[in-house]
Amino acid sequence: MARPAPPNDDLFPPGLPVYAAMGRTASGRAWLDGLPATVRALQEEWDLRLGAPLHGGSCSWVAPVELPDGGEAVLKVTWPHREAAGEAVALRAWDGDGAVRLLRHDRERYALLVERCTPGEQLDDSPLPPAERLLLAAGLLRGL
Repeated sequence: MARPAPPNDDLFPPGLPVYAAMGRTASGRAWLDGLPATVRALQEEWDLRLGAPLHGGSCSWVAPVELPDGGEAVLKVTWPHREAAGEAVALRAWDGDGAVRLLRHDRERYALLVERCTPGEQLDDSPLPPAERLLLAAGLLRGL
């Protein structure tokens, strides 16, 4: 079966990895078909100004947004699956300690609005010895 063609606009460019990955299954294609309407509805309901989507990920559409007060956040809409069902609960529990803070979520649409963060240095690019990098990562996981 043919993959659904993404709408031809800046929010849903054909090169997003989510289209290639989710277009492989019937449930993925069905979700992709409704994705633009879902994103537009969340944009309106949460009064968001959407930025260009981020490239990466295989089962989510993610974009930076501007909030009504001018603050910055990220909107993530995920293909509904078991592993994603607990993401909002975990983010709420961590409350910004070692993970982004959850601002809003829509359980039925698997949508999250989270604080925007600026990535730091990647551990695999660090000049630290591998053992120290592993300890840093383990410390973060222990905190979560």
